[in-house]
Amino acid sequence: MAGSIWYNILLSTIMAVYTFLLSIMNNTPQHSLIRGVAVLIVTFVVVFLIRRMVSWIIETRRRREEDLIVSSTDDATPLSVNETEDQEAIDSEEAAERVRAMMQDEQEQRES
Repeated sequence: MAGSIWYNILLSTIMAVYTFLLSIMNNTPQHSLIRGVAVLIVTFVVVFLIRRMVSWIIETRRRREEDLIVSSTDDATPLSVNETEDQEAIDSEEAAERVRAMMQDEQEQRES
């Protein structure tokens, strides 16, 4: 996972203290403390889930790139991402040429 759990604790504590200080101006200390603790828990969970999601996205991208490099080789030699893109460009050019040839054959058949 990206970072450490200390980021969650630090950010949650800062948010809880901030909420407590803002809340104590208009509420009793007990009520402000309850709000601070609620913010601490909610912030901790939200930051944890965000970190988990970012870590999952990064891991998924890394796996996809590895799979793309490994599966795009015929002779088991890994290609770089640039070589893979070049191969895709060549494949698309070949496909375009085949389509043009088919269209030309079809047009010739209509004329005859």
